[in-house]
Amino acid sequence: MSALTKLFFSNNNITNNVALSIANVLSSNTGLKEIDFSKNSLQTTSYIVTSGISTLTKLYLNNNNITDKVAKETAAGLSQNTQLKELDLSGNNLKSAGCILICEALQKITTLQKLFLNKNNITGIAACDIAAIFSQNTHIQELDLSENDLKSEGCIAICRGMQQVSTLKKLFLNETNITKEAADDIATVLSQNKQIKEIDLGQNSLKNAGCVVIFKALREVTTLTKVLVSCNSVTAEAAHEIAAVLACNNVLQELDLNGNFLKVTGIRKVFQSLQHTSTLVRLSIQDNCCTEDAAHDIAEVISHNTGLQELNLQGNDLQTEGTIVIAKALRNISTLVKLNIDDNDISDEAIYHVKAILICNTHLKEFYFQENWFTKHGIKSIKTHVIQQTMIIDF
Repeated sequence: MSALTKLFFSNNNITNNVALSIANVLSSNTGLKEIDFSKNSLQTTSYIVTSGISTLTKLYLNNNNITDKVAKETAAGLSQNTQLKELDLSGNNLKSAGCILICEALQKITTLQKLFLNKNNITGIAACDIAAIFSQNTHIQELDLSENDLKSEGCIAICRGMQQVSTLKKLFLNETNITKEAADDIATVLSQNKQIKEIDLGQNSLKNAGCVVIFKALREVTTLTKVLVSCNSVTAEAAHEIAAVLACNNVLQELDLNGNFLKVTGIRKVFQSLQHTSTLVRLSIQDNCCTEDAAHDIAEVISHNTGLQELNLQGNDLQTEGTIVIAKALRNISTLVKLNIDDNDISDEAIYHVKAILICNTHLKEFYFQENWFTKHGIKSIKTHVIQQTMIIDF
């Protein structure tokens, strides 16, 4: 057992008592490099995982109900592992007090490349301590602070602490209550990281002004695979800047513009910029006040992306005519696993074309088409084509 270098115990319902027993094994394996205890219930014994170990490069303690009450002990264990490259503490309840203690330990490390602190009830109070991590860890590649209440002030402080970082590949700041006031500092970080691949700023309040500033900073980036900007009150006024960035990123795999107000003009600009993209896997434009007038542009993009797996068109106004145009493009795809056309004012006239999609996509697992104008006969006709598939069907 003394040669053990990797230990994986994720998703095993491990509790405090079991953790104490495992600690005895760990104490005789001081050369461990990787430990994964994610999705258990370590709670107050989380610090035991790192007791007596100083060689860790990867540590995953996400989703363990770890609170600020044991953060001091957990931080002490982290500070001994000065070669740490990856740390995942997401989905716990560190709060700001616990986060500050963890960050103080991480300031003694210079090798950190991936840091996940999302879903921890952290506020802007801890922002300066998070920022201080990056003065020593300038080679950070992935940072996830999503679903914390950082607000703009906190985000600004963190971004200013990242002035020396130029290696960022993934940045997640979704659901952090940031507004356009943070846009300039986010843009500065992005402009320094021209190899960035994934960015999630969804469910904030950047609005047009913030979105324009950020996307201008991304104009020289050609490596984006994931762009998520849902629910930011973005209108067609910002579509030009979004489109300019998308046009330069022909490796894009996921685009989420849900819950904005792009309307036909904005959607058409965005989709016209995607004409040369053939790598899309997930595409979502739910609730954008888009009508059938944009259907041909949407269909054109779909026709070039034959590996599309998820398409979400819910809550627009494509109507029957627009849906038929898009459905015809989808007949050339056989990879769909999820399709949502809820709430689009579609009538039975589109049934033939919808059924054709289902026939071509035998791997489809989720299909949503409620709140349309399908008759009982139309719904029954669709159901006959999915009865033998293991599918979530919502009508």
